[in-house]
Amino acid sequence: MDERVTVLSEAESPVPVSGEVSGIDGTAGGGLILLLEDGRLGALEIYSYEDEPLPMPEPAQVTWVLAADADGAELTADG
Repeated sequence: MDERVTVLSEAESPVPVSGEVSGIDGTAGGGLILLLEDGRLGALEIYSYEDEPLPMPEPAQVTWVLAADADGAELTADG
């Protein structure tokens, strides 16, 4: 019997965080956008600031940034 439990996110899509991707030299190289579908990861967009596409970044290369709400105030992990 499979005892794993799937917890669905209550966040709306796209998730209110973005990921800034740093290159090996520490400069910003692009970013990530999480897209949900029915509470699960539906797509992960990886974009580059340059002409060349970015490969899947290592977790250590990503800095997660909370989005601002409609009033421009930065959101916290508590909402």
